[in-house]
Amino acid sequence: MLYKLQEDKEQVPNKKFSEEVEKLRKSRRDQEDARRAKEEHPDGFTPGVHLKNGEGTLTTKGNKKKVESNDEWAAHLEYFGFNPEEFEVIDNKIEYRCWEAPVDGGKQMMHYYKVGIRSKQETNVSFDFDWIKKLITKKISLPKKQKASQSFILALTDWQVGKQDGDGVEGIVHRVNEMIGQTKALISARKKGGAKYNRLIICGLGDIVEGCDGHYAMQTASVEINQRDQITVATGLIVKVVTELAPLFPFTTIAVVGGNHGENRKNGKAFTDFGDNFDNLAFDQAERIVSQNKELAKNISWNIADKDLTMTLEIENHILGIAHGHQFRTGGTNHPAKAGNWLAKQALAKTAIGGCDILLSAHFHHHSTEHQRNTTLVQAPALDGGSLWIENSHALTSKAGVLTFVIDSKWGYTDEKVLHGTTVE
Repeated sequence: MLYKLQEDKEQVPNKKFSEEVEKLRKSRRDQEDARRAKEEHPDGFTPGVHLKNGEGTLTTKGNKKKVESNDEWAAHLEYFGFNPEEFEVIDNKIEYRCWEAPVDGGKQMMHYYKVGIRSKQETNVSFDFDWIKKLITKKISLPKKQKASQSFILALTDWQVGKQDGDGVEGIVHRVNEMIGQTKALISARKKGGAKYNRLIICGLGDIVEGCDGHYAMQTASVEINQRDQITVATGLIVKVVTELAPLFPFTTIAVVGGNHGENRKNGKAFTDFGDNFDNLAFDQAERIVSQNKELAKNISWNIADKDLTMTLEIENHILGIAHGHQFRTGGTNHPAKAGNWLAKQALAKTAIGGCDILLSAHFHHHSTEHQRNTTLVQAPALDGGSLWIENSHALTSKAGVLTFVIDSKWGYTDEKVLHGTTVE
């Protein structure tokens, strides 16, 4: 028997289970937390562009292949946002260095270039008005289609199944079904417009169930259904979302963290551990149900947090971090300030989520998107029917909805759309 020592010196058994029991107990996690790979460059060859008065230098990223012809410089110019028709590489200003770098557990020879570049347009330091006029009157051509890779993200959060406020359980069931139809219509329209998505990412951000006690005054008397029924209804809705939407994509990844309403509470406080969360339990059960359909299940990856409140995934060369958001306690009075302050501390601690490019959270019930420095802070709206407690204590309301967006291999966070839900009268 193993023991862990608590502050009061009491010895509490910490049982070690067999592999068979552990397999039944633990939530499914197909992927480990993603972290940003550390890029190494030779001294003096940090990728970037320095340009002044139409002339400067461009330093490439490491390339597995050497540049064999002048035509290949166009791709490097475009990577940093320069049009090859307007800028060129200066032939006699090319520096080269090769560097052996660790790649995928092995080593790869990488080729680096620092080249002189200049504008093909004649520049006049004293200001060339004719050149400006030409730019203004220049015919605008449609941008070339970028060969970028994309994934579609759907945020499921703050259903709070069991709450009677607003239109109660009937309302949330109605809006989840409505959201499924809206999502299908959105995907169909975008595919007709040429969109191609590699995968669907379903993010369970917590507070899927309401709970029965310990979150606010009068909660126990105001819930419409008990804890068991909340989990059962939530599980059924999750299964329906997955079975209806997953077949529209080549592959589906499901990532789940728990919220505060999913906690097992006593006297207003969680008293077991972070893993004992009814939000996660609903997804655990959904995973077991969906897995019975072998044809559907073979293209679905499940990642349900055990005792972690955060998770990271690498999607289209960008790191997506997810958290419910109840841990954002200080730093300001609004979501971007609280989330930004929390994330800065995570970055300082070098946690996996501290290196994310996109932080997706919920908890505060309204939609918010803000780009800070090199990170996108996104807050998904709630789908519940509202909160009488929040309305009466803070005079705040929010519009029910589900957040969708796309992660693009080049642009990162893009194509954001909130699917707003209707109420049941």
